[in-house]
Amino acid sequence: MKKYILMITTLSLFGLTANAQQEKGNLESARKDIASAKADLKQAKKDSIAEYRQFRTESLTTISENNQKIEALRTKKAEKDNAATESFNNKVKSLKAQNALLRESVNNYRADGNTNWVVFKREWNKQLNALQQSFNESRYE
Repeated sequence: MKKYILMITTLSLFGLTANAQQEKGNLESARKDIASAKADLKQAKKDSIAEYRQFRTESLTTISENNQKIEALRTKKAEKDNAATESFNNKVKSLKAQNALLRESVNNYRADGNTNWVVFKREWNKQLNALQQSFNESRYE
């Protein structure tokens, strides 16, 4: 009986030691995974910031070009009656206001995560496309 108790105790100690070594290995693996995830997160933040800066630069360039188009429309002389001129001037004011809203939204954007960035960019481009369509429709004839 003593042999069995001694054998069970020895096997239990051996099992506990092996289990502790396995958990130590798992802990080290988890530490490496955490370090890798932190590095990936840091790189993703850098990429996101770079993408936003590029988007912002391109957006502000587009907005500046839109301002030039608005000024070109504004300088057109009215050869028709005053009602047509007034309507055209209102369209130009509307274009200028839409362009200003685009500038404001891109300047005021604050990163809240990748999902919000994707939604913001999609909605901003949608508004830009609507503005471009308005430019095409606002020819003074």
